[in-house]
Amino acid sequence: MERTDGIQVLKRSKEIDATVMVIILTGFGDMLSAIEALQSQADDYLLKPCESAEVFFRVERCLERLELARRISFYQKILPMCCVCKKIRDDAGTEPGRGPWMPVEQFIHTSAPGWTSPPATARSAPSGPCRSSSRSDDFVHQRGRLAA
Repeated sequence: MERTDGIQVLKRSKEIDATVMVIILTGFGDMLSAIEALQSQADDYLLKPCESAEVFFRVERCLERLELARRISFYQKILPMCCVCKKIRDDAGTEPGRGPWMPVEQFIHTSAPGWTSPPATARSAPSGPCRSSSRSDDFVHQRGRLAA
């Protein structure tokens, strides 16, 4: 049986399930191995020896991030929103994932006719790379910039 190092286990684990949280704990760490681990999507990197409280803290932090990612995924199934331009996709009356992208204010206005004014903090203009893109909204959002 051939030997497998932690980086190989990390890569294979992420291939199987990209959401799995991986903490590399090594006694032979150097800057290059830390960089390789983090580039391979390790969620944290620790050098031995380390205090058990530090390991506990890092695991707790990974579990918190996992819970947040699950909540975001759940909410995006209810209401898909682009994390770049903050537009909402309105799938009402269309095949899921095919509705038009619109600003939050427009979505609320069309979805809740009794609503009359936007909150003071809302911005009607899209922001980020979607703001001045010459591409269509659908193309920009299909390129993977949707946070789901």
